[in-house]
Amino acid sequence: MKKRHSILTAACFIAGCLLHSQVAIAGCTSKPAPAVDWSGCKKTNKILKDRKLTGSELISTDFSSSNLQRADLSQANLSRAILVRSKMQGANLAGANFTKALGYRADFSGANLTGANLTKAEFSRANLSDALLIDTKMDKSEFGRVKFTGATLKRISLTYSYMARADFRGATLEDVELTGAYLYLTNVKSVDLSRVTGLSFDQLSLACGDDETILPESISERPGWRCID
Repeated sequence: MKKRHSILTAACFIAGCLLHSQVAIAGCTSKPAPAVDWSGCKKTNKILKDRKLTGSELISTDFSSSNLQRADLSQANLSRAILVRSKMQGANLAGANFTKALGYRADFSGANLTGANLTKAEFSRANLSDALLIDTKMDKSEFGRVKFTGATLKRISLTYSYMARADFRGATLEDVELTGAYLYLTNVKSVDLSRVTGLSFDQLSLACGDDETILPESISERPGWRCID
């Protein structure tokens, strides 16, 4: 009797595993649509521009080298997603979750990231030029060599983020928290920093500014910048 029970239990376990596997495969083969669940799926080199993926579950999804230009991913969950060299120009990413996402050399130029969460994301060498970064969470993230040129940054926190050699020329910074941010050779030439908070003289001394860089009131002395163009 016990042997029969064990056999039945094992059979149920195997059937359950197969069913789970089939559900997972079915999810990965689902067509792009709002609220689709592609978590853990491989979606590399896909053409998904102009698609509506609002509120989708995209946890750990691999979008490497995929084209998501002008796609609507608002409120989507992209935590731990792989976005290496993906194209997201002009995409609607408002309220999306990019926590711990990997976006090396991804192109977010002109994208709307209002209310998005980029905490602990790794976006080194990404392009965020002309992007909207309003009420965006960007703490403890990797933004080395990122292009923020012409971007709008309002009411955001970049505390303890790594931004060495990032480029902020032409960007608007308003109510931006920079406590502990690493700014080695960060380009702030001609940038208005009067409305940033948490910025110390030592931090600013590591950056690259010029005579047209406007300093916050908390810093009265202009650093002796010696940057190579």
